[in-house]
Amino acid sequence: MGGDEFVLLLSDLPKEHVARVAQKILDAFAEPFPVDGHRIWVTTSIGIALAPEDGDDAATLLRTPTTPSTGPRSSGGTTSSSAPRRSTPP
Repeated sequence: MGGDEFVLLLSDLPKEHVARVAQKILDAFAEPFPVDGHRIWVTTSIGIALAPEDGDDAATLLRTPTTPSTGPRSSGGTTSSSAPRRSTPP
């Protein structure tokens, strides 16, 4: 992980709520942050990996989300994306 990345671990969250939580995080970054009299805009990208569908250990789950280098971050947008679902066990 780089210096501008972090992990948010949510346990016991129903799968149908995951996208809503991601959207709330994106919404929090939708407006500029006031810093020393300046307005600072931050673009945000979120990758989502679910256990056990996307992996059952931390290393796999951290590798799984499709985000920054392939999607929103490289195009300068603010969005979220989910990992493609595994069709076969590793």
